[in-house]
Amino acid sequence: MPSWARILCIGIVAIFGVSLVARVATAGSDFGRSVCGLLELAVGLTVFGTMHAVAAFKAIVKNHGLGIVDSLLHPYQVWQPTLEDLPHTSRRVWLGAWGLTAAICAIVVVGGIRYSAVLDDWGFRKRADLAGASRIEKKAVGPDVAATVEMLSHDCVVVGYNLSPADGSISELLLATLVGGELKYVGSITDGIPPEINAELVWRLVDLKQPTPSAHCPGSGIWVNPIVACKVSFKSWTEDQRMSGATFEELLAETDTAN
Repeated sequence: MPSWARILCIGIVAIFGVSLVARVATAGSDFGRSVCGLLELAVGLTVFGTMHAVAAFKAIVKNHGLGIVDSLLHPYQVWQPTLEDLPHTSRRVWLGAWGLTAAICAIVVVGGIRYSAVLDDWGFRKRADLAGASRIEKKAVGPDVAATVEMLSHDCVVVGYNLSPADGSISELLLATLVGGELKYVGSITDGIPPEINAELVWRLVDLKQPTPSAHCPGSGIWVNPIVACKVSFKSWTEDQRMSGATFEELLAETDTAN
């Protein structure tokens, strides 16, 4: 194996090792893992993108038939002149490969990057209003769609959940909302969660686990950082400020309640 290839392999293994250490070191901190993952992803993409741009420039100089669009659609043609000039272009190959490795390890090894929050910020989901008053909505009931009943709705965050032993799906969501500036438990949901939302919540909530609940909750559950928000419909408030007859309405944008 040529010396440039050995250095390339050593660098790739080192980046994987550092990524693995970062994952283990941030095992108890979802925020710390997210920061590490995002930083590694940003650095990796920046380094790879820079080297890819350099390789594309060199390739266009040698082959006037290539254009800027080819740098995206035909990466092999862009890197072919660089690979043919090895070992003189080894530094470019090292940095490009190491940057790509860092970006992949940030996603696969470190993890913790909340892509759903990024999408929510682009407006794909409504923002939660935890401190807002409950809204009154009219909903159709029974086979006669003309028959309606007034229901209350409120925005809540998930502070815990329970799983079905039968299939591992979410059987109950434990909910809280802001009352006087503090998170207060207001009830749970066992009905109305669509299968596709249930499946999404399973993988979203697993990375948000924490040892204790953010709000005092009766019973037991798997506790999570209060980040995932949802809209809930219910019949009325009980005397102890719990939602009666609560059902799931829709998933909302993630919140910064935990921060």
